[in-house]
Amino acid sequence: MSVPAMAVVAVLVLASIAGAQQASTKWRSSRYGRTGAELWGEFPLVTVPVGDGYEDDYDVRSGLGFGFGIMFGFSDKLGLEGRMVQTEHKSGDGRMWDMDQYYAGFRYMFRYEEQVQPYVALGGARLALEWTAEEGGVTDFERIWGYGAYASVGTDYVMSRTWVAGLRVNYTWMKYSRENIGTEENDIEKSLDGSSLGFSLSLHYRIPLAW
Repeated sequence: MSVPAMAVVAVLVLASIAGAQQASTKWRSSRYGRTGAELWGEFPLVTVPVGDGYEDDYDVRSGLGFGFGIMFGFSDKLGLEGRMVQTEHKSGDGRMWDMDQYYAGFRYMFRYEEQVQPYVALGGARLALEWTAEEGGVTDFERIWGYGAYASVGTDYVMSRTWVAGLRVNYTWMKYSRENIGTEENDIEKSLDGSSLGFSLSLHYRIPLAW
């Protein structure tokens, strides 16, 4: 895991712990309120490469994968969220590529006093596309990576005080600007458009607060 990704995870885990520590004194405004810490898993998750950079050497197709996320709700309307997602993609030459996606941003919930809650989310992203193969004791490795931004729209269905089901559509704008070929790391001479579109279902666990 990269240093930026580890930093994102550390911040979100600390926020979740802080939310849990307030459990004895913090109250949600209603049974549907989103204040506090929340964890979720995403599956199935589909990523569709749409950027111009997914051509020639990196002509990967749509891929299937999974992910998980953390959110700390400062209020029933606004939360800090982070996601880690991985999907597997096949390229035209038959190679299999992993796309690792890391997101951190803010989510705004609408209709937070109702069971069905649409939302929007905005923030920063880091994507890495990599391929590894071993043959005859020799390992080949290739990775391209870079940074960008994302926007999501989705709908959550609050099933109970602790469980939430979700549907999410995510668009990422980004450029691949660095590459690793074997042990060598270099700048990509001309940044590649690595934008992507994602769709996922999710199941959330809300860390209980006092009622």
